Amino acid sequence: MSIICFSSTSNTYFSEENIPAYKASGLWSNDFYALTDEEVDKYYMKTPPKGMYLGSSNGRIAWVCIPPPTQDDLISAANQEKKKRIDQANEHMNSRRWPGKAALGRLTGDELAQYNLWLDYLDALKAVDTSVAQNIACPIRKA
Repeated sequence: MSIICFSSTSNTYFSEENIPAYKASGLWSNDFYALTDEEVDKYYMKTPPKGMYLGSSNGRIAWVCIPPPTQDDLISAANQEKKKRIDQANEHMNSRRWPGKAALGRLTGDELAQYNLWLDYLDALKAVDTSVAQNIACPIRKA
């Protein structure tokens, strides 16, 4: 087996036999080092344990804990979830042609009741404040 090298800076593996090509292409980093047999067995081409990713500790290859999401990450995820739910609600209502039927006064009693419940749900979704992105209570669909 060829010697496997690892760069803590770029978090990248390279095969020692290809070092000249890596250097010629500008991909070589000066902090590459050869992995020990134990490191190859433990880390090379392995799936990280849950909650961890491949990184380095004290300049050597290691499983590193995934940091908790930042406030910006949480807000972004909350905004994506809110948009997804709004899109789903609009798709549901549009697939039944309720907006057009409502404009023409052609909704039946049951359709009108269902449409109003979906509009209430949509209004509640739009009112969700995602700027805090913690303990967000998403509205429940009633239709």
